Amino acid sequence: MKKHPDHKSYIELLETLVARGRPLPVKLEALAGLETQVAAGRAWRERTARVFLKKNCNAQLLDVLCPRVDLGSGEGRRKAKKAGLRNEELSGIQHPIFQGLTQKEMLDRKVISKAFKDAEIKEIQAIKELRQNKLASSTDSSEDSESAASTQTPKKASTVKFECEVCLKNFHPSHVPFPKNSPKDQPTSLHDIKFLCPGCLRSRRPRIELILSLLMNYEKLGVKLPEGEALTYLTDRALAWQQRAEKLLRVDEVARELGKIREKVAEKQQKKAEASEASAEGESESDSDVDGTTKLAVGKKVPEVRLSGKVQTQLEELMLEGDLLEVTLDENTQIWKLLQATEPRRSRKYPDLNQLEAELESAREEKMRARKKRKLDQANQATAEAKKAKLDDKTEGGPGTGKKRKGGNRTRKNQDMEEDLEEEEEQEDCSAKPKCQKPVGKEVHWVQCDGCELWLHLNCIGLKPEQVSEEEEFICRDCKPASKKGKAK
Repeated sequence: MKKHPDHKSYIELLETLVARGRPLPVKLEALAGLETQVAAGRAWRERTARVFLKKNCNAQLLDVLCPRVDLGSGEGRRKAKKAGLRNEELSGIQHPIFQGLTQKEMLDRKVISKAFKDAEIKEIQAIKELRQNKLASSTDSSEDSESAASTQTPKKASTVKFECEVCLKNFHPSHVPFPKNSPKDQPTSLHDIKFLCPGCLRSRRPRIELILSLLMNYEKLGVKLPEGEALTYLTDRALAWQQRAEKLLRVDEVARELGKIREKVAEKQQKKAEASEASAEGESESDSDVDGTTKLAVGKKVPEVRLSGKVQTQLEELMLEGDLLEVTLDENTQIWKLLQATEPRRSRKYPDLNQLEAELESAREEKMRARKKRKLDQANQATAEAKKAKLDDKTEGGPGTGKKRKGGNRTRKNQDMEEDLEEEEEQEDCSAKPKCQKPVGKEVHWVQCDGCELWLHLNCIGLKPEQVSEEEEFICRDCKPASKKGKAK
């Protein structure tokens, strides 16, 4: 550090020095400065983690910021894991991207950038191979299904599945979080929603402006962090991609078709504004029904976009690279809307979101009823066995000590099961004060307070489903004054 005062050391080295210097019975002047640098680095890491990581996420911040190394075959993933373990002995950082880098090479930003670039190339190659294998398997399965359909009797249509835009894997709606858009958009079909699976959407994907502010704060630190170097490369990669996307979107052919889509969106927003004004003035029920049908019709009308094969291929490849970035960029959304209006995406059939959500809610209710019925049947069976045991004891000659105790234990278990059932039925009432309103219907929405961890009906606390997000913390009215008092102290 004295030989190269301009070079910043990594936080792992400073943490080791601080851990060794604290137990010494000597006052060290440099120790306080090292502790300050370590505390500033840790604070920056925590703030960056809150910006990127989702709520209740098990992933590490470094894994989210770096290119993915878990793509491809299982053998490749095992090699990457072994490389990360070997690298930990050299650089002290457990991540495959820093494979074989020494402490001196870690201080050279050119070497770090080359390591990230190689990881980026491997990530793109792996995802392209995964997509090709998925397309090949889907074509084979479609041919098999067609041949089977020609020889057998027709069956019911397969259940609806979400297809990831990156890996092209299919997911059942009940196995993944339901795709959501902003309340202003109000999509009526999956055609209007871009779905990414949890494996491809690894973070909150903040906007580039917020990432640049984090990067400026990182440059002011007197210490290096692996997460900071990864964020630096991610920012450079995102800005380079943004320049390429802007250049492609300025092509005459693409700009003309993008203008059509913007005009269509403007017309749709104008009709929505007119409909909201009409409903605010208090029109009749028949008029509101007409407005509702026009909304659905506008949502289903997709402007037709015609692009050359070369331009469409370039847009597809560019959007794939943009989807691999854990950053939100407006150009990526524009490219996706363009491709959604081209064939074969435009003619693809998508399910209605409202109907799909209602089906999922009814399926959840059926599962709850089936579980309660099973518990009730078990309780009834236990009571029947207890009564039978009592009758056997009476017929065998009076009160037998051992058997009677056994039968008594069974009755206690039966009572416990019935009490559990009663508690489950009572738990259907929420903890809202002064009293639960007991809302009914197919869609009864709940929310859990992150302070007291009690469950509340949204209807009982005066909120709507679109006002609550799974990724944001929720604090109820009883916990808010307590948190404010704690901050005041």
